Amino acid sequence: MRRGFTHIEIAIVLMITVVLSSMLISYNRAGQRQITLSTEQARVVGFLTRAKAFALERNLFRGGENACGFGVHFPSQNKLVIFKTVPGVDQSCQKIYGIGVGEEIELDPRVKIKGARPDIFFEPPYLVTWLGGSKLNFISEIELTDGSMVASIQIGPGGDISAGAIQ
Repeated sequence: MRRGFTHIEIAIVLMITVVLSSMLISYNRAGQRQITLSTEQARVVGFLTRAKAFALERNLFRGGENACGFGVHFPSQNKLVIFKTVPGVDQSCQKIYGIGVGEEIELDPRVKIKGARPDIFFEPPYLVTWLGGSKLNFISEIELTDGSMVASIQIGPGGDISAGAIQ
């Protein structure tokens, strides 16, 4: 009668354990990246919504009564700043950055804004939306990436802002 396991049986069990462990570790890392990306996507949507709310409430916002509108500027691949525009001497609107505390966010260092980053501007009272100086007549997208996955944010002509799927 045979007692215990042979070396081959033990080696097979160890190999199966290693394969299952590596699958679990890679799945866990992908899950962490997806959570980070979706968190940053929600922060950007919230930040854009905040600029839109300032535009809607411009008469209630401190110093907003003279504003032509509010928008979001992307000075780098992982930074966003809310700005307001005020009438200048020649009545054209001029940008003012840093309008108050909490009007600037920096994304997680692993997440970047993909592609071109034109300013997004919301003009009250009907929330005419401008993208890089041109009136937005279609849905435009901002994409965030961590190098392996992409999260999209859609911005519509009436100031509609929504988070897309993470791919």
